[in-house]
Amino acid sequence: VVAVAEFDAVVAAMAVRDIMRTEPTPSIEEASAQVHERWLSRPNNAYAKGGELDVPYAQLSVDEKIKDVNQVLAWAVQTAPGRVDEIRRTIDDLRAAGSR
Repeated sequence: VVAVAEFDAVVAAMAVRDIMRTEPTPSIEEASAQVHERWLSRPNNAYAKGGELDVPYAQLSVDEKIKDVNQVLAWAVQTAPGRVDEIRRTIDDLRAAGSR
């Protein structure tokens, strides 16, 4: 039996794969925003509807944005290691912006 968290990770990985195959390849923040939108649109995600996460990516807290960016990072580690540093810089930039 696959746990819900493991299932969510698989679904997120498939979403990132599909997002990063589009042309032109989206920026890390654009891909992260799309990951968030797909997460919100899942049929089994009713618990998030109307809550603090039911907002566009741009309105999320830094910590929540980083969760979406980490989904893109997990994809890159396996599929596009050349983008890992770029993604880590995005996370660092988000943290720096959040501390201002």
